Amino acid sequence: MNDRFVRRRRVEPAPGDPTPGIPAEFLLRRDRTLRYRRRGRVYATDGRVGVLERVVVDEAAGAIVALVIRPMGTRRAVVVPADVVAMTANGGVFLRESRDRFAERVAASAAFDKRRYAAANLRTLVTNGGRTGQTDPRRGVVRAGRDFVETPRVVPRGPGERRSIAVLEPAD
Repeated sequence: MNDRFVRRRRVEPAPGDPTPGIPAEFLLRRDRTLRYRRRGRVYATDGRVGVLERVVVDEAAGAIVALVIRPMGTRRAVVVPADVVAMTANGGVFLRESRDRFAERVAASAAFDKRRYAAANLRTLVTNGGRTGQTDPRRGVVRAGRDFVETPRVVPRGPGERRSIAVLEPAD
């Protein structure tokens, strides 16, 4: 068998589990960028919760503001803040919260109304995102297309590294 080709095996949910689990190949790949793909699957920490319908951006700031997610089994899409995203991989979006917490968020939020939003100019979004990406790399937009939005590459700090903090002290 050629080493270049690897068969992917789908992980089946355990008997009695009503929702599909997170495919193992998604967890193995950890992109340093956040890439939001339209119609990508959305997962909570304990399984799939819905589909990514749209990404809400601030065109002037070049930043991702929120995600529009359609929960499984419903037609109603809801707006979720972008802060709940832990990572993305293989077109999937992985949230920092459980399915129960996500269900509570969905119940408390209003339905997405596309009349309240306008289409973004992709060129302006990417141009402005280069500036935002320096201050908040998880939200700044460096690439965008009709069906995707991508943030810059984020280099994680090692366990021993600390942020440099400047402290102002009065002169003696």
